[in-house]
Amino acid sequence: MPGHFAEYCRKLATGDPVARSPQPRAGITVAPKIQSIEAAIDWSGPAASIDRQIRAFDPQPGAYSSLDGERIKLWRAEPALDAVVAPAGSVLEADPAGIVVACGRGTLRLAELQPAGGRRMSAAAFLAGRRLARGARFGADAEASG
Repeated sequence: MPGHFAEYCRKLATGDPVARSPQPRAGITVAPKIQSIEAAIDWSGPAASIDRQIRAFDPQPGAYSSLDGERIKLWRAEPALDAVVAPAGSVLEADPAGIVVACGRGTLRLAELQPAGGRRMSAAAFLAGRRLARGARFGADAEASG
C-alpha cells in the first residue's frame, strides 16, 4: 500500500491523470450532529484534554464555560503549569499574557476568549474591560448559563 501512495503523489506532482476509486459503501457511518452541551468545559479534566476540546470545537459550536453567571466562549488556550493545588476552574493568574485556570490535572492558560454578545479577543483585551481576581471560578454556574 505505501507504494500506491508514493505513486499517487508522483502523479499529482507531475500532472499525470490519477484514477479515481469510489469509497466503498460498507463500513460508512454518519456522525451525529454535535450538541452545544458537548462543548461545555469540565474543568475537572486534565489541562491537555481541555486544550484539545477547545481546539476541537473551533469554530463551531465553540467551547464555553461560565464566569460570574456569564457564558464565555474559549477559543485559544495552552497547558501551563503542572502541579497546582486549587479547585478546578479557579483563576490562578490573570494578566495580559493570559488567564491561568486550575484544571483537574495541571493548568490552562486562556489566550483568546469571547464574552456573551461580544467579539473574540485576546486575554489582555478581555481583562482590560473587567477585573478578574485570583480565586474567581470558571464553570461554577455553567448549568445556569446553559
